Amino acid sequence: VVKQLCSLPGLADVNKAVDTEGRSLLHRATLEGHSEIVDVLIELQAVDANIQDDGGSTALHLAFALGHSPIATALSPISDLSLQDQDGKTPEELKPIPLPDPPVSSSPNPHSQLIQWTQLPSVVTWLK
Repeated sequence: VVKQLCSLPGLADVNKAVDTEGRSLLHRATLEGHSEIVDVLIELQAVDANIQDDGGSTALHLAFALGHSPIATALSPISDLSLQDQDGKTPEELKPIPLPDPPVSSSPNPHSQLIQWTQLPSVVTWLK
């Protein structure tokens, strides 16, 4: 569908059509994690990957910040990696910090403590 829309005569330049925050179609596709749309836009050479929104972010800034690895990988070769957003950050400086894995419970049932607690005689008597 995107290929067909981009090939229509008289269609507005996808690089000039921006939303109220200055985000292009490439920005929006990246924000939503639509890697297939990003791939089509790149394939058609229909986008300027270095367009910055009102906050100075390129689509690559957004891809890194949101952890959209496939999109970041697709955009990196066609993007200026030295562009900075309004906070002076390059796209690679916005990579999310990996979160530690949550602790593994030794109990197979996360509610086992509640079950054990309600099985106490004093509690059972009180609940009756």
